[in-house]
Amino acid sequence: MVDKKGSKIIHSIDFAIFQDIRNADGEFIEKYARKYDNGSYGWTTRGGKNDEALEKLEWLNKNIGDNGNQKYPYWYSEDFSLLDDLKQEYLKLNNNNDEEKCSFQLFNEAIDNIYNQWQQWINK
Repeated sequence: MVDKKGSKIIHSIDFAIFQDIRNADGEFIEKYARKYDNGSYGWTTRGGKNDEALEKLEWLNKNIGDNGNQKYPYWYSEDFSLLDDLKQEYLKLNNNNDEEKCSFQLFNEAIDNIYNQWQQWINK
């Protein structure tokens, strides 16, 4: 979104296209469409995958209920959810992104932060 009067970008959005491609061993490798410096596109093996962040997200999904759902060991209060919490944490990190980190890095950090907050609360 562009502020034409102020001649500046207000916010932007990134899209990524991923595909699981089978290698010669029959295993799937995640690749994404990437634009190269010369303007062409091609499939590139995904880097930056964070198994630790994925494990933490799985734990959160299995153990934390949304909107006061007490069927889980722990839960958010009514009108609040894990997705809301992750969105807020991601936006906080993105708005203070002085190092120009990629979106997936910020998302992994948001997962880690929310997971750690829940662990601290549980251990009290």
